[in-house]
Amino acid sequence: VTLATFSFEPPSEAEDVPVPTTLEEAVDTLIRGMPLDYRKRFMEIPRERLLGQTHMSLGMSIRNGWQLGDKHSPLMRQFPGKQPDDVSDIIIEAVWTRLQQQR
Repeated sequence: VTLATFSFEPPSEAEDVPVPTTLEEAVDTLIRGMPLDYRKRFMEIPRERLLGQTHMSLGMSIRNGWQLGDKHSPLMRQFPGKQPDDVSDIIIEAVWTRLQQQR
């Protein structure tokens, strides 16, 4: 895992972890699945650089692994009118915010 790419794969159904159906479940699932060293580096990313460093890596893993391309999936139904890119960004920002609050 490098700071520039953050190629962490979120837990998925393939690993017997159900796909989250709410934002809170998504945040909990990601944090539980993050290796400690990854979590520390993720927390160190400045807020203004967060999405630039994670959108095409962690964000893509979230979009693909949690079926965000299916607008009828339970998680996507929580965000009416939003695109998969938007939802993965919302999830990433929520994870970052929760980790900052836990410092």
